[in-house]
Amino acid sequence: MKFSKYIIEHRREDWKYFYIDYKRLKKYIKNFCIGPNILNDNFHDLINYELEKVNSFYKIIKEYDNDNEYLSDFIVLNYMSCFKLIKKYDKQCSLSNEYIKLEKKKFFSYISEIEFYKDFINSERECEETKLIIFDKDGTLIDHDSIFIEWIEKFGKNISKYGIDINYVYSILKYNSDERLYDFSSIVPRGTNDDIRNILQNHITSDLGYDADECKRIIKESWCEMELSEENTKPVCNLVELMCKIKERGIKIAINTSDDRKATEECIKILGINDYIDMIVCGDDIVSNKPSPESIWCICERLKINVKNSIMVGDTISDIHAGINARCGKVYGVLTGGYKNTELGDADKILKNVKDILDF
Repeated sequence: MKFSKYIIEHRREDWKYFYIDYKRLKKYIKNFCIGPNILNDNFHDLINYELEKVNSFYKIIKEYDNDNEYLSDFIVLNYMSCFKLIKKYDKQCSLSNEYIKLEKKKFFSYISEIEFYKDFINSERECEETKLIIFDKDGTLIDHDSIFIEWIEKFGKNISKYGIDINYVYSILKYNSDERLYDFSSIVPRGTNDDIRNILQNHITSDLGYDADECKRIIKESWCEMELSEENTKPVCNLVELMCKIKERGIKIAINTSDDRKATEECIKILGINDYIDMIVCGDDIVSNKPSPESIWCICERLKINVKNSIMVGDTISDIHAGINARCGKVYGVLTGGYKNTELGDADKILKNVKDILDF
């Protein structure tokens, strides 16, 4: 399902003119935020206008009908629209050679300063009784660096056989081959295989002038799956012991990851925790990945558990915001993925390691 259709199905119809105009801004990004047009684009003015429109309506409802049951859903849907549009804008701009001359703006920070979202993110969430813990996978349950390093170096060698410079591929995917480290903003640890392929194709066709079909063929023939093994799939702690203790308390366990299902199921098998997992939602299962709340709502609905009786645990800002947007009873950040305390500051608690969750 396309996100535009998702909005229509989930919005309140008599409020429809007060939501972000996702369809119009998506069209604007596609038609105007490319090539020389990028120098004159006014996307940030348009997104600010839309956010102010949402905020003005929010203030009216807040003043006269603050307990309106649709208000939280209204905020989350507009948050998701804003987040997706900013991602599309950044992706489209990155295809323009002119864009490197511009000062990149952190459009994502806009929404955090808007009153409706500040109220929402700071509003109280109560966990009456913990019945479900939802874990992110990469960086939360496993140290994923070795897996992704092996993959990109193998893929880079494969695609270089077609005349595409390996260091150019590393730069697209934000991998430092000298230090063998990914930048935190790299799509590789955070996105699906399709996300990675799309970014590669967009850059190679735009920067190097390859035909789209030819580029797609080269990527397909160079592609290699991320090979998981006991040697490179390293848990951050004794996960079997951790999950056994969680189960002894009568708490269900779910995994919520942006990774593909095939790789996720293989990883869980290697870790030996399959028998403890009640549900898995992967990046290729849903319409909107984290920080959208969709995956969390899907888990809670399937397991018949009220979302306020759940805890979301993850190592990224997207994990934290997904838990907040879904209105989980508690949201915990963990430091095993490389993010700092200050970057995960919206979490209710920050843990050094997931094993520390047993202390709360």
